[in-house]
Amino acid sequence: RNGIWYVEYSRSNAQSLKTRDKKEAERRFKVLEREAFLGNLVKLEAEVNISLKDFTAEYLARRASMSKKTIAHDALSLKKLAEAIGPETSLRLIDIKKIEDFKIFCHGQGLKPDSINSYLRQIKAALSSAEDWGYVSKRPKIKMVPGPKHLPRYLRPEEIKTLLAKADELRPEFARMLRFFLWTGARRNEALGLTWEDCSLKGKKPYVTLTGKGDKQRNVPVLPPLMDVLKPLQKDVGKVFPPINESTATHWFKQLARACRPPIEARLHDLRHTAATYMLANGVPIRIVQEILGHAQLSTTAIYAEVVKDQVHQEMTKLKFDFE
Repeated sequence: RNGIWYVEYSRSNAQSLKTRDKKEAERRFKVLEREAFLGNLVKLEAEVNISLKDFTAEYLARRASMSKKTIAHDALSLKKLAEAIGPETSLRLIDIKKIEDFKIFCHGQGLKPDSINSYLRQIKAALSSAEDWGYVSKRPKIKMVPGPKHLPRYLRPEEIKTLLAKADELRPEFARMLRFFLWTGARRNEALGLTWEDCSLKGKKPYVTLTGKGDKQRNVPVLPPLMDVLKPLQKDVGKVFPPINESTATHWFKQLARACRPPIEARLHDLRHTAATYMLANGVPIRIVQEILGHAQLSTTAIYAEVVKDQVHQEMTKLKFDFE
């Protein structure tokens, strides 16, 4: 299956031999066969000597249902790890020291802490799966690389007003998507994948069902300003927004941002940051914001609390007295 050899005991009972090498699979099969003959049908030892290269192939194959972008990020992160410590390195030998070697390798390539940490998060998830699958007894502890703290960029009211006006002028069909981002905090792919079947706009508590990372679904309330955008265009089936890909949506946003006067320095994803920041600034409890955004960890949402504090500080700098 997906290049990995299995042994089947019965129609519904199969066990991975955890190798792509046929000769090694035959050797492991003979061990099981001998144990079965002796009446001791046992599982292979928990830590099978699988290489980083073979594990990577199996890991990516098992994640085939994930988005292409996620798989590409996984593949790149594990490729970087293989470049640093060697593709034939046994998964069992990847310890804290090997992870530190990886960090040193990345620093040598001139990578910034944010980029290195992005790779480390994917590697951490992969090694956690290796632990779940019995390839290693315990995943090594992985610490992120310290670096400068960057608060998420959010758009100020005058920027939002200017951007939406320009979108209404140049790309009306895209303008409603921008409003959707602002009123829901949705990710780009969540909005692009939204269908009318995902929208429950009747009743006193209308909502949309967003499908986020790991195919996890969550319901996000549709407030009146967003209802005014969606309701007139509602259909029974089909995509809610223009059938475009993620790169096109990004390109359209950049065009609109540059067309504003003055130009707005922001990314499409910053609309999600903007939504989260304004939710907290307007008193929405942080755990509700976490649920709406679809964050697995509260710590991810907490960064927006820092943004709100920074916003308060900036606004307080406007305070002046006539006697000064």
